[in-house]
Amino acid sequence: MLNILLALGCRYLNKSSTSRVSSTEKTEKWYFKKATSLLTINLMDQLSLQLVQILLLMAQYLQTFSLSNRGWVLVGMALRAAQGLALHTDVAGESQLEREERRRTWYYAVLLDRCVLC
Repeated sequence: MLNILLALGCRYLNKSSTSRVSSTEKTEKWYFKKATSLLTINLMDQLSLQLVQILLLMAQYLQTFSLSNRGWVLVGMALRAAQGLALHTDVAGESQLEREERRRTWYYAVLLDRCVLC
């Protein structure tokens, strides 16, 4: 998750000079490649809230390019994983913090699903 967050941070960094732009773009792409290399198909067997969040952040990153089809696929995967974890429902015995994190992740997934191709 850290790598995709760093890639997004580089993506939205205020680019003030052209030499900094090329350096930032290289760094951004390196972080994204690292994030995708760590996300293997084996991780998909172990559904978790963090996996859903990573998929959504990767979709958000891809949406900033002309790669919205890839983002659309990742949002679909994240939504199916979120449904598998029942993020759209409250779980008995969870803390308010856990409930809020689950809800926000679910709402973010729905939001991206509705406007990923906007």
